[in-house]
Amino acid sequence: MFTALRKLKKAKDTKPTELETKIAQAFFDLEVNSKDVKTYLHRLHFVSAEEIKVGKSKRAIIVWVPERQDADFKRINTRLVRELEKKFSGKQVVILPRRKAYKKSKKPTRKVPRRRTLNNYKAAVLDDIVYPVDVAGKRIRVKLDGTKHRTCYLDPKKKDNYEHKSQTFAAVYKMLTGQRVFFTYGN
Repeated sequence: MFTALRKLKKAKDTKPTELETKIAQAFFDLEVNSKDVKTYLHRLHFVSAEEIKVGKSKRAIIVWVPERQDADFKRINTRLVRELEKKFSGKQVVILPRRKAYKKSKKPTRKVPRRRTLNNYKAAVLDDIVYPVDVAGKRIRVKLDGTKHRTCYLDPKKKDNYEHKSQTFAAVYKMLTGQRVFFTYGN
């Protein structure tokens, strides 16, 4: 168990939750047993994990990874998610980098880096949530009463493999940004 916890990097004074311990063990087991993932997982770790409720009966697991390791995790994302979903049967897994968004500065001389603005944060989160599927387009429709209806069009070629995850994608996006989005596969 001690060797499995090296896959989890938390602050020194915080203890891992039971879910994080299970995910660390699953990462370690994959590193030891899977030959194709072993070379990548050896140098990778995750920061935290949490479980959210998706529908009335579904649950999803969000695994937070460092932003610097996001590209490395995306190389093995499909295989890693598939193996983790096997281990945690009945739960869908989403791997996301831990990103920061800065507030607008009150001082006119202090500029916020463009990739840290709130709009860029929301766009990056959307791309990360649906990662194996490409975002074909986005649309925001503002109704007369001022409500916004967001629609995200995903690549129709991958509809068969990922259509069952649309509800999970929407729930995770709402949890992170506070905005509802509807996913469709089409033009």
